[in-house]
Amino acid sequence: MKNDLEGQRIDAFDIAKGIAIICVILGHLGIYNINRVVYTFHMPIFFLISGYFLKKNSSELFTEFYQKRFKGIMWPYITTCFFICALSIPMSLLLGESVAANLYKWIGGSLYGSGLPDSPNLFKHFPSFIGALWFLPTLFIGSNIAKKIIDNDKNDIQSLGMAIILFYIGYKTSERVWLPFDIQAGLTASLFLLLGYLAKKYQILYMKIPVYIYFLLGGISFWNIKYFSGLWFVKNYFGNGIFDILAALSTSFIIIKICFLVSSRLIALSKVLKWYGKNSIIVLAFHIIELNIFPWKFFNDWFLYSFNLEAMHSIKGLFCIILLKLAWVTFGVIVVNNIYFLHYLYSGGKSK
Repeated sequence: MKNDLEGQRIDAFDIAKGIAIICVILGHLGIYNINRVVYTFHMPIFFLISGYFLKKNSSELFTEFYQKRFKGIMWPYITTCFFICALSIPMSLLLGESVAANLYKWIGGSLYGSGLPDSPNLFKHFPSFIGALWFLPTLFIGSNIAKKIIDNDKNDIQSLGMAIILFYIGYKTSERVWLPFDIQAGLTASLFLLLGYLAKKYQILYMKIPVYIYFLLGGISFWNIKYFSGLWFVKNYFGNGIFDILAALSTSFIIIKICFLVSSRLIALSKVLKWYGKNSIIVLAFHIIELNIFPWKFFNDWFLYSFNLEAMHSIKGLFCIILLKLAWVTFGVIVVNNIYFLHYLYSGGKSK
């Protein structure tokens, strides 16, 4: 029975990651009524799940942990940045833009790693924007901080206190300057990673929860969606303050519990979501290549004149855009998993 639960647990997490990475794509459509839902949980759930698999004082040295995380997280970051820079050349020529200017923009963005173009970076005239790929440096830094906290000799309350202090430092310093490679986002993310670890330690997901607790958690999630004011790790903005954190935890918990049911009862759907979840880094990589390089403005204009539709402002057009985006990332996953050197880079040095 225990082995069955363990297998289901892994499936449930892959399903949750699949849902979250699709929500990342939907969240970049720029539609408020979608964003007010997906932005309440899609980043926190990734941090919580990553933290769930951290281990305390394992036989693995911290340097080994660091190297493994660098390969698994930063290799895909570096590889994707290279593709963005390389693909910007033919796209610049196609659109009649300056190749040198676009290369400078994307090389600078790769070296700084900011998720927003207007972040208050350290260097006033240095390009810093790389887009949604900011998540990978954040996860890398947050994982290493959380691992250090977990491996210390403090009790869980003290460890939680340390993570809250680091969260606050990351939050407050973000108001004045945004450091390279999203260091402050890594500080805030480390709290969620630690909470994921504690959820596993105390078997939170396997506890029998009274029905009224689910109603309470659902109420918190619904309230935060209804009165959404922004939950953006990309700039450490929490519009509803501490309530955003509580709502992110409650919504993530509910979604993961639902994923347990999906993994055992909706087999076909679970297979699709698991596939996207297991390949979530590749999906993110190809999604950001599409966002940064593909000229959506021209595509939208073509849609408007060819079909008498405006792609982003009609149901049919929006549906087509979503299908195209999913088809592109699906193609990317298939390509990466079938070309040895790409698979090697995106899997952190693992052979097929």
